[in-house]
Amino acid sequence: MSQVTIVATLSSKPIQVCRQYLTSHYRRIFARTSMIFLSNIFSLNVGGKSPRRFSMEVKLSDLALAVDFSSSGLLFDSCTYLNRCSGKIVYTGDLIDDEELPDDLYDNPDYVEIPSKQDMNLGKRLVLRFAAEHLSEHVETVHNIFSRRGAYGRFKVLLEQANMLDEWYRYEEEAVTRELLEWCLVNEITVNEDS
Repeated sequence: MSQVTIVATLSSKPIQVCRQYLTSHYRRIFARTSMIFLSNIFSLNVGGKSPRRFSMEVKLSDLALAVDFSSSGLLFDSCTYLNRCSGKIVYTGDLIDDEELPDDLYDNPDYVEIPSKQDMNLGKRLVLRFAAEHLSEHVETVHNIFSRRGAYGRFKVLLEQANMLDEWYRYEEEAVTRELLEWCLVNEITVNEDS
């Protein structure tokens, strides 16, 4: 059994967490944010400081728009950041004037980058899962489509021909919502799910 010692204390005793008990998704998060994640789960006193709690509520629909903006970043270097104290979402990229950006955007720990669909692994993997669940007779075609550039355009043509485009958009929206809610939980962000 592989064990990892976490540098966090509860009554001056190190806590050991067995990696095998963490789900695959949390293993990915563990690599990036292990101290924040574990301090949230166990409500630990990490490094002698109490974990900071953010009380600002953010609308899920606003976060979803920010994810869409960040996901278009391949062409325009687009990113979005959330100020966890004020709830303000800051858009950055080639099409945004840098003078409008807060001076402390990259230095202030209150700002957290909102992930894109690619960051949440909602690209090709999600398409292939949708094809397996809803387009079983076209799975091989979808695999072939995604072996070349311009795959999403050809995939949407296939969906239109199969009369499944609306079903795909619902499926993708549900996946983004699930991942966003999990991301908010990990980053201590209170979400208002009413759009």
